[in-house]
Amino acid sequence: MAGVSISLAMQGIALAAPIDPTGLWYTTGEDSIIKIAPCQPPVAGTTTAPGAATTYCGTLVWLKEPLEDGKPKVDHENPDKSKRTIPMIGIQLLTELTADKNHWRGKAYNPEDGKTYDITFQVLPAKGHEKEKLPGDSAEIEGCILRILCKTDGFTRAHSIPGQPDAVATPAAPKPAAAKAGKPTAH
Repeated sequence: MAGVSISLAMQGIALAAPIDPTGLWYTTGEDSIIKIAPCQPPVAGTTTAPGAATTYCGTLVWLKEPLEDGKPKVDHENPDKSKRTIPMIGIQLLTELTADKNHWRGKAYNPEDGKTYDITFQVLPAKGHEKEKLPGDSAEIEGCILRILCKTDGFTRAHSIPGQPDAVATPAAPKPAAAKAGKPTAH
């Protein structure tokens, strides 16, 4: 009987795990695309410890309007003045996304104001009335200031980057991420 209880408890943990966020995501208004993938190891040549939870990051890979005054848009509002000439495409906007119940918790850099916010990101299963969408084709991102002033936006899955060959594959069916042992640390 104890084995059955443990098995059911483990299934409950797996069901509560968030859907894998990997892939290309249009932001609200389809003005940009963020590519979410496992974060790179912090030091070249290092690897993640076996059994460690995967942490995801999101990089800006496409802008509908990539130019400003005929030149690539740059990160004008970056609080680090030395980074204000870095092109927007290629900037890491989402960091430290780690599993927390049925969503991902991490940080988002907003280049419009140069600030970083605590966020949650959740890939959503398709609803019954969304017959044209596959499970995992939409997501919600919520950013908060002091955890009291929050704003939620919707993302939709992009299956390729406009103007580029369809070399970037997105997951055919979303899968729950591996459950993280223990409680996540506060950021």
